[in-house]
Amino acid sequence: MRKKFLSTGLFGLCIFMLFVLPSSASALIIDMETPFSGDTPSGSIVATFTSIDATHVQLYLDAQNLQNSGEFISNWYFNLNPALTISDISIAFVSETGNGSSSNWNYGTDAFQAGPDGNYDILLAFSTSNAGGGVNRFGAGETLTFMITYNGAGSFSDESFNVPSASGGGAGVFLSAAHVQGIGTDNEGSAWVGPNGTTAVPEPTILILLIGPALAVVLGFRKKMKKG
Repeated sequence: MRKKFLSTGLFGLCIFMLFVLPSSASALIIDMETPFSGDTPSGSIVATFTSIDATHVQLYLDAQNLQNSGEFISNWYFNLNPALTISDISIAFVSETGNGSSSNWNYGTDAFQAGPDGNYDILLAFSTSNAGGGVNRFGAGETLTFMITYNGAGSFSDESFNVPSASGGGAGVFLSAAHVQGIGTDNEGSAWVGPNGTTAVPEPTILILLIGPALAVVLGFRKKMKKG
C-alpha cells in the first residue's frame, strides 16, 4: 500500500509540473560551426537562450564540442529586437564549468562589427591573455551561464535575440557571430563563425525534457513493484 501511494504521488507530481511550470518556458538554440572567414574550428559552439519569465532570459554558452584544447573564443556577438531598448539590458554571471573565464559585456545598437560580417548590438569579449597557459580564456570543454534581465517596455523572451545583424557589407547577416582562435596544431589559426542553423524549442518540448527523467523513474519504480 505504501509503495502504491509513493508511486501514485510521484506520477501525480509529474503531471502537476506539466501544467504548473511557467508558460514562458521556451528556448532559442543557435548552433555555430560554419566559418565565414579564416580557418575551420575543430567543432561547433552553441548559444542557448531560455525564457525564464517576462523579464529574464538565461544564456548558456557551450564550447564543449571544440576538440582542440588550444582553441578559445575571443568575441561573441548577439542581436536584440530593435523594438526593445538596449540600455535597459543587464547581464549577470551565474555559473561556469572550466578554469574561470574572464569576460566583459558591451552594448550599443549596431555598434559592433564581427570581422567581415554585419553589425551587432551586444558583444561579449573574453580574455585572450596567454598568462597561466590561457587560464582566463573561454575555451574547449568549457561552458558559461548568464542571466539577462530586461527592465524596459515591450515583450522580452528568448525570441528577442532571434534577430539578424545589420548589414556591414561583409559575409552576410547572422543571428550571431563569434571569433574562435588557437586553431590548428600550432594554435596560430583563427576563424569567424556563424550559425549553421537555429532551433526554436517550444514550451511543451522544454517541459518534456524536464519531466521525462522523472517519468522514467516512476515507470521503473512501478515495474519493480510488479516484479516484487
